[in-house]
Amino acid sequence: MAKINIQLKSFDSLSLSLGSLFFHDLANLLDIHEIKEIAYPKKKKIVTVIRSPHIYKNSREQFQQIRHKKSILLTCLKEKDKDLISVIFHVCKDLQLPGVEVEISLKYNTGIINF
Repeated sequence: MAKINIQLKSFDSLSLSLGSLFFHDLANLLDIHEIKEIAYPKKKKIVTVIRSPHIYKNSREQFQQIRHKKSILLTCLKEKDKDLISVIFHVCKDLQLPGVEVEISLKYNTGIINF
């Protein structure tokens, strides 16, 4: 059994949802039925800059940066998990999603325990 965790990070929620849709379509194409999507809360970072540092200290500007994050969990239960995993990694290696940072991690169980 293999579990693939795909984390998507972006500053734009539309490009993040397009990236998520791409991975859902890829999972459906490869016949992976166990797909779980986790949406994390937005992280907002606000920076305040003083326009004129000499006399006019009350004149300030504020800039904000909003970071969206989503995680997709794919679980492969087939006998040919290694082939599916290699296909997913080769597709993601050449993937061009503008404005989306993709991080992939893999957890693979090889042992079977009988009680």
